[in-house]
Amino acid sequence: MYEKFSELANIERGRRCLLRRRDQMEEVWKHMVEMNGGHPLTRDDLREFFHNLDDKWYLGGSLLEKVPEDFTHITIEKTNTGGEQDEVDFSDFFRWFEGFVRKHDILRATAFSSAEKRQADSEKKAKKAQEDAERREKALQEALEQRVELEEQFEMVTADMYINTDIARIMGRGAVIEGVEEKEGGPPLQGEHIMLIRLMLSIWGCPIDDGNEDLWNDQALAAWRLWLEGRGIRTSNPVDKATLRRLIDKDEFQAYLQVAFPVQDGDGDEDYVQQVVEVKCLVEDELETLVEAYDEETGELLSFVIPESEIQGLRLRLETATSAHPVLATADRVSGRIIQLMPKMQ
Repeated sequence: MYEKFSELANIERGRRCLLRRRDQMEEVWKHMVEMNGGHPLTRDDLREFFHNLDDKWYLGGSLLEKVPEDFTHITIEKTNTGGEQDEVDFSDFFRWFEGFVRKHDILRATAFSSAEKRQADSEKKAKKAQEDAERREKALQEALEQRVELEEQFEMVTADMYINTDIARIMGRGAVIEGVEEKEGGPPLQGEHIMLIRLMLSIWGCPIDDGNEDLWNDQALAAWRLWLEGRGIRTSNPVDKATLRRLIDKDEFQAYLQVAFPVQDGDGDEDYVQQVVEVKCLVEDELETLVEAYDEETGELLSFVIPESEIQGLRLRLETATSAHPVLATADRVSGRIIQLMPKMQ
């Protein structure tokens, strides 16, 4: 007896919950009329109307299941004799709906409380997704700015190293810096060349915070060994021609930036600053070799620097390239350099 009474009470509360939402129903109705170019709704629109209510109230289809599949033969009395026969005014519809609700067990009160919980969960997830997107965007911008800043620093220090006489002794005459004691015939362990090497180590993520700008000491040697280790080179190697060339190798530095400051898309699988381009030709001058390529997304013709190691392979690929089998490459948007040639299309 008590269970029966409780069920009837739950049914009645569900009816009241539905009928108290008249204003929300009319709001959805007016929106549909607006989307319909201002034309009144017809009987054929009523299923869509209930579908929209179901979505708005997060009922998961439970409302749509309890209303008629077809309103063609449903009698909805019209208070206004004007208009087309199938046109329905909201006030006439709601009068019919009140009667329909009072005669049928449509939704229990618990359906609305469950729907409210689903709505709260959905809004919570949406808020979290927005916050995550904002954090990703901020991290992306910070990484991009860091890349650009380090790229500019790398270019400036490299330019100064090329014209430094002590650096030239190491690069062209076989001089080396080994340990923290000066060697006969070797470069001095204090001076502008040391400052440049220390600056470059900092740019590579191996800073030396000892208050000395131009001194090669134990702290500088430790940073040098840390850089060697990061490149997979034995830490006992001195500052010589081979290692110094790697220190100022722009392609290797770009590879380091992509690992140290990843800028990834929403799925986290692809670097955001990379783009696929179609290489059209090589343009060579006295200073560097460039490629002209089309951006696959925009169709814009762009110029990129290409690593020396890729030039010969690209030249051979271009000789046999066709419109059906173009030469594609991955380029870095920030540095304006070709990262790698993509495999030939089969």
